[in-house]
Amino acid sequence: MENGYVDKRLRRKSLNWYAAMNIANIFISQFALMYFSSFVSYLFEDYSVYEKISSVTSYAAYVKLAALVAGAYLAQKMFFTTGKITPLYKKVRWILFIATAGCFVDVSFLGAGFSMVYYPVVYLVYQAGIALLSPIQIAMFLILAGADMDDRVYATSRTVITGFFATFIGSFILSNVTNLFLYTADGMMNMWGYLIASAVMGAIFLIGSELIIRNISSVEEETSHLPRNPVSRSSFGEMVKDVFTNAPYAAYWIHSLASYIASAITSSLVMYYWWGIGAFADYALGSSITSMISVFGSPVVALAAKKFLGKKKALYVSAVMEVVMRLMSFVALKISIWAFCVTNGLAMVMGAINNAYGLNYSLDSAEISMRKTGRDSRIFMVSMLSVSSYISSFIASPARNFIMDVIGYDEVNSYRILGSTVPDALWEVVGGKLAVCMSVIPAMIALVGAICLFVMYKTSDEEAVVNAIENEKYLRM
Repeated sequence: MENGYVDKRLRRKSLNWYAAMNIANIFISQFALMYFSSFVSYLFEDYSVYEKISSVTSYAAYVKLAALVAGAYLAQKMFFTTGKITPLYKKVRWILFIATAGCFVDVSFLGAGFSMVYYPVVYLVYQAGIALLSPIQIAMFLILAGADMDDRVYATSRTVITGFFATFIGSFILSNVTNLFLYTADGMMNMWGYLIASAVMGAIFLIGSELIIRNISSVEEETSHLPRNPVSRSSFGEMVKDVFTNAPYAAYWIHSLASYIASAITSSLVMYYWWGIGAFADYALGSSITSMISVFGSPVVALAAKKFLGKKKALYVSAVMEVVMRLMSFVALKISIWAFCVTNGLAMVMGAINNAYGLNYSLDSAEISMRKTGRDSRIFMVSMLSVSSYISSFIASPARNFIMDVIGYDEVNSYRILGSTVPDALWEVVGGKLAVCMSVIPAMIALVGAICLFVMYKTSDEEAVVNAIENEKYLRM
């Protein structure tokens, strides 16, 4: 043991396996999201049944939010009472495996009424399970890395690498492999293929999670025997209070929210630009170019930031450069929609500069609350950062509809539905407004987040180290 923790070599090995969760999780977290809707639509000839199922599953974001809050509280409680998180991980992985496969079991023979209850329930259980993975991963991070800032940064840099592979698998491989199960040799749809593919993906996830658990269990077991100061235990109300009374945390949370909203608005509008200029057939290719730039560029700039920038500087540079690239997207649209695809991808890349330090920003902020109050709400607070992404998903669709109404896009749409070219005078007005909404407005939203960081996020890298060490001493009293 070193300073109350397992020696660094073994700890680093366990952190490598922690980072591998990204790859294991992608096989279970993407499949039902990608294929549940198409499976149910193929299953029922009566479209009204599909609509009713979809109307219930549209509440998935609210279920995920509730599950996230409950899971964060449970993970924080388990960290204090047992010092372990793998027991919860073991249960959640089986819930996910069963729920994912359950989404693709054909129960239509039991009648539409039963189906309209069964499919929404099993899908919402699946979504709740996905939400629980986040606090589990955060608790695992804190258990394995402890107060060692080098280990914390090491772990997040490894998640950048595994995150790249996970995103690549989810974006470019998963669908192609799944199609092997969904279609017969003569090109006909194989309904059993959904269930078989979900079972295969689930089995890969189970094997991966088992390897992770086995390779981190020794470190987790050692750290679980360390003392935990009873005074540091937080109630649910105290955890929520810590979330709302921490200025650096609020600054980073607002910045994350602004970045998510900016990206969501741009993504929701870009297809309408392709449609308006009469090049909708190229939309998929344009989106692929943006995705590839983001997927391949993000880990490169994040690892470069780790080498050349400090933690706080990387955060500031990331925030500023995201705003710059979103403004550049407006200039790019004046040149070509293809140029916009490039700058939009680069905006996502710039927003990922701080990924080299990942959850350390919110964790550093949570350490401030713990040192001030003596209460440990760190896992809960870091988990609540995910709420910003949920809020952006709530906002994106209403924002898109509002923008379409305000800029008068219906007139453009009336031409395109008839297969006619939009008059240049009309597109100059409506297209110009749409270009502003796709680039300048997201840039201004991102700017608000950047300003909050510069004004409110004052924690230095040195202070973060001291806070982490002092809190660890207090926790182990």
